[in-house]
Parts: sequence; structure tokens; C-alpha cells
Amino acid sequence: MNESKFGMNFDVANTYRIVSKRVHVGKDGVSFLRWAGLLINCQTLEIQADYTKYLNNHLSSSLTVSWQGKPGHNLKEKLCDYLRPKCHPIFYDMNINTAAVVRLNIFQGFLICAMKFHCYICQLSYICKFSRNFLLKIILRSLRYMDVLIKNKMSSIQLDSLPRPSLQLADREVEWLGLNAYVQVLTRKQARHTRLLSLLKSRLLAHRLSECISSDCIYAVDVSHSSLLWEIKY
Repeated sequence: MNESKFGMNFDVANTYRIVSKRVHVGKDGVSFLRWAGLLINCQTLEIQADYTKYLNNHLSSSLTVSWQGKPGHNLKEKLCDYLRPKCHPIFYDMNINTAAVVRLNIFQGFLICAMKFHCYICQLSYICKFSRNFLLKIILRSLRYMDVLIKNKMSSIQLDSLPRPSLQLADREVEWLGLNAYVQVLTRKQARHTRLLSLLKSRLLAHRLSECISSDCIYAVDVSHSSLLWEIKY
């Protein structure tokens, strides 16, 4: 058997000399099997994205920063580029994942995007500065982009057999998750983002979903469920 093409959530007897190195256990105690860019819950078989590839190096090393042309326009496009791979329907189909994990997948997509946003801004700071209003504008644009793209991807799936892909999200719920992600990420780097954080927190506080937060959203933004991402250096 090709060891690079299979994974186990247990160790086979030593006589086979096969030891599983693909199991990841989060700080919330949940065990996952790492396979092909996915984390598969060993108990429920729910699916999340595997971000372990970012653990060994500073996140900025994974970025290509455009120094020429229109830096603001390039940053705006980059935020959408970072989110696009996180919009695969497998993360949001409620036939596969619970409502809480669907929202966790959305939130984690925004977490990694917000971390890359910080790294990108830091590298651009040597040649230009952006106003907090401009940064808020492009962040909100990227949140709307994610919302629309997820729904379009889910509705475009054509299957001859049942069950059909299922997704149920409240109006502006994706935006609420995105705002939370940016606030959590930038709060850890608040010396650089004080003014932008003030705008983001005000926007989050005024958000209509903040008045009555569902248990699924509370689960999604709980730091313990994203412990892997918080190990990433950014």
C-alpha cells in the first residue's frame, strides 16, 4: 500500500510497521483524520478544512504581495482570492455537517483570511498606508463575496440522486461570522489596527444578529474549536 494515499485514526500492529501520523486532536478534545486537505471527524465523519500546512512557517511566507500598480485594488482582490478555495460545498452541506460545523467552517475561512490580511498590510506598510474606512469597506466587500459564492456553489450542484445538498443560513449570518473572525484576529495585533478594530467592533455590536446569537454561532466562534488556527504564526 502507498502510505501517502491512505490514512487511519488508529495504529496498526507493529508487525505491519504502519503507524498513523494523520490524526490531529484539537484543544476541545475532538479527533480528526487528516486526508487530502480535509479534517475528517473520527466520530461523526463531519468535514472541516485542514490548516496544518501553515503550522511550520510564518503565514507571511505563503503570500505574494503586489507592490506595483494599485496596491489598494490588489489587496481588495486578494481578500476574495483567499476566500475562494474555502467555498467548496463539502464544507457547507448539512447532509454532511451539522449547522454548528457549517458555521465553524465559514468562521475558520474568515480567520485564515483575516490573518493573511494582517500579514499583507504589514508588508505593504513600507510603501503605503490605507485609511481605516477603506480597509473596512474592502473587508465588508469580501464578507459579502463569501456569502454569495457559498450560496451559488451550493445551488449549482447537479445530482441525479438524493439527497440534494442542503444549506440553511440566516440573513447576514455569514457577515456576522466574518466580523467576529476579523475582530478576534486583529485584537491580537491591536497595536497596528486600533482604529480599524474600533470600526469593526462598532459594526459587530450594531449587527442585528448580535441581539440574539444562536447556539450554532456561539459554537462556531468559540476559540477552543479553532485551536489549530491559533497556533499559526502571523
